[in-house]
Amino acid sequence: LATQRYNLLGQQLEQAESRHAQALAAARQAAESAATSLHKEVQVLEARLAQAAQNGRSGQEGAEQPGAWPAQSHAEGMSRGGTEPPAMAAPGYRWVPMLYRIVKT
Repeated sequence: LATQRYNLLGQQLEQAESRHAQALAAARQAAESAATSLHKEVQVLEARLAQAAQNGRSGQEGAEQPGAWPAQSHAEGMSRGGTEPPAMAAPGYRWVPMLYRIVKT
């Protein structure tokens, strides 16, 4: 009876370790995806800054409409998943603000 109990506990431990490994892999993948997305966004912003510096040197600082950058940045953020959490997440999932995503708990 004790052997069966230990075998059952061993199986449960293996299952828990497997679930943990899967969750860790999913979290790592989500973090890598978010890092890639942020890297691309940084490149875009650096290009915009370089363009603004170029426009400033040539006397064209008013060439863009005021407020164009925040509106465009907001649109890009929404296409990446948005900054606001969804109204409801399915059971077993939660909103992660740093990733702008819902992840399985």
